[in-house]
Amino acid sequence: TANGNAKPLHVFGGQDSSIPSEINVTVTSGASELALSPDGDTIVFVARGDLYAMRKHDKIKRATRITSHAASDSNPVWIEDGKGLLFVSERDGNSEIYRARPTEEDTPFYKARHFKVERVSETIEDESSLALSPDGKTLAWVQGNGHLVVGNPETLEVSHSICQAFEAPNYDWSPDSSWL
Repeated sequence: TANGNAKPLHVFGGQDSSIPSEINVTVTSGASELALSPDGDTIVFVARGDLYAMRKHDKIKRATRITSHAASDSNPVWIEDGKGLLFVSERDGNSEIYRARPTEEDTPFYKARHFKVERVSETIEDESSLALSPDGKTLAWVQGNGHLVVGNPETLEVSHSICQAFEAPNYDWSPDSSWL
């Protein structure tokens, strides 16, 4: 305005109804990093840098896209008894840990159409190599080049620093979740 005060400017626009809200994408190869849900009913996989979920069924070949971003998403890990998913993405400049959940509570991933994706870690170092313990209570991951840590899978609060190396170590959880 002439006196320097801000005034709201209302802008109206139309939506092009010819642009579909859902798009079918065929993935015939290149799927990797499969993760089976704790109940064994849903498979999450990475294809073309995005995460997809599909019901484990012989006749159903349709998957739901969980993420769609220019940055690649990888390393999906089920948490919260299958109600949440952690993954690694570089969408904010370096590899960080993100959480995805269906926006409609209690909707299985394979049925959901919309997801809430939120950044969980916020460090200057890259995060990688997520692995949830078999009992689901502890997450192991690598910070930076080779700092293996374990902590809470929901908050990513580090409870133990396992080792610090020049490169990411290879590791697996013991079946009783006691050892790496």
